[in-house]
Amino acid sequence: MSTINGFGTKIYGKIDVAPDGSYTATEWAVFMYLPISPIQSYRIYKVTDKGWGLLTYESKEYLLKEIPLHKKQVREMYFTYAAIALGLFVFLVIMYFMYKLFDF
Repeated sequence: MSTINGFGTKIYGKIDVAPDGSYTATEWAVFMYLPISPIQSYRIYKVTDKGWGLLTYESKEYLLKEIPLHKKQVREMYFTYAAIALGLFVFLVIMYFMYKLFDF
């Protein structure tokens, strides 16, 4: 899971958090860091819990267990980006009409 100049695969999301701290995340094919297509979902467990506090060493060791694709998380990701795109479109349309209305 890596990206080069924003292209590759990346894990996004954190859903179904359990009392033990594990959670579900989905690996995505990304284009300019934007998720395009889901590849695989994982249950992620923190292996060690080391660390001294703020701005100091903290463990980055995790165990990833493959699970079937988490459809709810995929839907939420697509819905989020659709909402952002719609909001941007509405903003641009309003700006266009304001430009025409006030004749800048």
